[in-house]
Amino acid sequence: DDLGMAYVKAGEYQKAIPLLQLAISMAKNHFPYLVADASFSLGDALSHIGKYAEAETILEGALKETRTHNLKDNYIDC
Repeated sequence: DDLGMAYVKAGEYQKAIPLLQLAISMAKNHFPYLVADASFSLGDALSHIGKYAEAETILEGALKETRTHNLKDNYIDC
């Protein structure tokens, strides 16, 4: 998650995407806050490369995760 987020901040979106997808799949069902964090970053990366529909889907899922698990900081980000 952190490495993927670092790539997003550096503007290296293509490098960030597979790392964030891996983080989401590894954290799913165990660490909802990591899923929400990585999903937010993934949505950000996808929107920067023009994949808006895919980004919207990811961000809607992140928003649902934040509501389900009451992750207020992530809710504000989403």
